[in-house]
Amino acid sequence: MAIAFAFVTKESRSQRAQANETTVSALAQKTLSQQILENSFNARVSAIYALYDSSAFQNLDIAVNQEFDQSRVLLNQLSQTAALIIPNWKINWSG
Repeated sequence: MAIAFAFVTKESRSQRAQANETTVSALAQKTLSQQILENSFNARVSAIYALYDSSAFQNLDIAVNQEFDQSRVLLNQLSQTAALIIPNWKINWSG
């Protein structure tokens, strides 16, 4: 009985550690995803301002490319997440 209890306790600790690791990973992925959405929103806002402001229109390409470049970096980070990796499959976010 003591051996079974020791084994169950060890397994329980192991499962809690894995759950904690998964939670931390999920929060990090959520943060990356949220930053990607914010970059997309910023690019859309820049495009809307460009409709009404000629200087914003002249800088639109630069503003949009900056947001997309930041998103590419974040997407590359997200693609390195173990839970999202598909063996023998590579995503090229370089545009």
